[in-house]
Amino acid sequence: MKFNQWLEQQYLTWEAQTGHRQTLQKFAEYLGISNSLLSHYLSGSRQPSKESLEKIADKLGDEAYDVLDHPRPDPLLRDIISKWGKLSDDQKREIREIVEPLH
Repeated sequence: MKFNQWLEQQYLTWEAQTGHRQTLQKFAEYLGISNSLLSHYLSGSRQPSKESLEKIADKLGDEAYDVLDHPRPDPLLRDIISKWGKLSDDQKREIREIVEPLH
C-alpha cells in the first residue's frame, strides 16, 4: 500500500472515531502538520520529512514507518528524547559521559 492510500484510510478512521465529519484542516491540526503538507501527502506528490513522519507516527502509530519502508525508531530512545527537557544539566552531562566513548 502506498503512503497516500494509508494516510487516507487513517483520516477516514480518525473521522469515524470523532463521530462526525471532519475537515482535512482539522486532521492536519491533529497531526501537527500544515494543511498544505497534508494535501501533498494525500495526493502522493510528496513524502513526509523525518520531522513530519515523527509527528504522524506519534498520532497514528509506528505503522507509518512501515508503509514508507523506514526503520522504526527505538522506543527507549524516543522515551529519553521526550523527557530530555525535564533532565537537569547534571543528568544530561552524565548521559553524555556515558555515550561519548561509543563514538
